[in-house]
Amino acid sequence: MPSKNKTGSRKEATSQREGLGYALIAMTVVLWSMIEVISKLIQADLHPMTIAFLRFFIGGLCLMPFALFYGRYNKWKELGARDWLSFLLLSFLGISLTFSLFHLALYWMDASSTAVIISTVPIFAAPAAYFFLGERIRPIALAGIALGGAGVFIVYLSESNTWHSALGTLMMLVCVIAFTVYSVLMKRLNQRMDPRFSTPASLWLGSLMMAPLLLLEKAPLYRPLPLQPLLVLLFLSVFGVGASYMFYFMGLSRVKASKGVSLMYLKPFLAGFFAVLLLQEAISFQRAISIVIVGLSLYLILEEGRVKELIKGWMKNRSGP
Repeated sequence: MPSKNKTGSRKEATSQREGLGYALIAMTVVLWSMIEVISKLIQADLHPMTIAFLRFFIGGLCLMPFALFYGRYNKWKELGARDWLSFLLLSFLGISLTFSLFHLALYWMDASSTAVIISTVPIFAAPAAYFFLGERIRPIALAGIALGGAGVFIVYLSESNTWHSALGTLMMLVCVIAFTVYSVLMKRLNQRMDPRFSTPASLWLGSLMMAPLLLLEKAPLYRPLPLQPLLVLLFLSVFGVGASYMFYFMGLSRVKASKGVSLMYLKPFLAGFFAVLLLQEAISFQRAISIVIVGLSLYLILEEGRVKELIKGWMKNRSGP
């Protein structure tokens, strides 16, 4: 009897741990789904690249205590000059360049459109992992990639027919590809670096490397803001970067990574909801279709194993006893 009680208690503790993990990741998805919408609220007060810089500079500072704490787990002796150069270049590619382009594109596009396109990072991750890491792309993932491409094309069609929207769509695609390469190559680098150190350090370092880009664009690093835009900026920084990344990694430490990441396919739907609620954006039929298609493509890629089992079960039932 005591052993059964112990087993039951252990299962209950595991269930509670996983429940907390999913709750933390769900909070992350909600916060990340609000980024495009909340950023729109202060576009009239700050240059898009200034928003990007301050968002990651302040948010990165919030996460630096975690980087310093978990830095002790790094295999410092195994890290050479080439590793640190890779870390520097990847931080520029995945943070500085990606989010400068992201906020510039957001200036010309609807929040729901940018949210749908940025959600396609897992779709581009499959071919990137194939080219850089040699990871195999399975048929279900290929179907998801094809669907995702169709969804992005429909997003473009749903935007106003101007060169600004075309340029914004192109910039978002470059942004997605850059962040995908960053994510895939950081995965390889994190075999020698603890991600709990490398992620916060990369976010903050990336913000510092945005400064020259701001100078080229003649955008200010900061300017005084009224109270409401200031609170919005702090929300984007403290919650949109600091708290969200902290929740994400705390959540992933409590559940299987594949199951935790699978919640990301909810982002296009949530972002569309927030765009309507907070910005009164009109979601056209084409935009709604693109959200559904991209959500489905993400589901196929992130839940590939489950989809495969469903197909097997369907084929078995169809063939009969």
